[in-house]
Amino acid sequence: MPARSANARDSADFVNFEDKGSTYDAPIDVLWDFIMKDNEFHPQAHRESLRNMKWKQVNEITGEATCEVLRGGRWTKMEARITTIPPLARISEEFAGAYAGLKMVFLYTPKGDKTGIDVYVRAPKAVADELRETLAKAFQEDIPMLRAFAHKRRER
Repeated sequence: MPARSANARDSADFVNFEDKGSTYDAPIDVLWDFIMKDNEFHPQAHRESLRNMKWKQVNEITGEATCEVLRGGRWTKMEARITTIPPLARISEEFAGAYAGLKMVFLYTPKGDKTGIDVYVRAPKAVADELRETLAKAFQEDIPMLRAFAHKRRER
């Protein structure tokens, strides 16, 4: 019997899952500005779960990030490449630690004065449950800061 390739071996260590149906209480243009352009409210949303963020733009739509993220009650180093296709999608791939090989696609759907978000994930089995919790926590962290961002934006 031939030996399995590294890809086949790696594939057995991963799971796929979806986190679908969440809705932000903001139109897509406001949400997108909050995620991509805001340097005041969005960073505050994650101040207790993300630190030491460094960003390097690789090309028009792709950048590389390094930071530390609080996952499962402990700080873990994150090294990732993120491709952004405004205002429809973000694609993230991690390269280091227990999350190496993680791939996530975030799809944003305009719904009038709201925006739907669906997340598709391929994650190492060992951290899949922890990642589900991290995604839910990040969404909850965004809500009050997005509300404040949208309020300030309306005041302008």
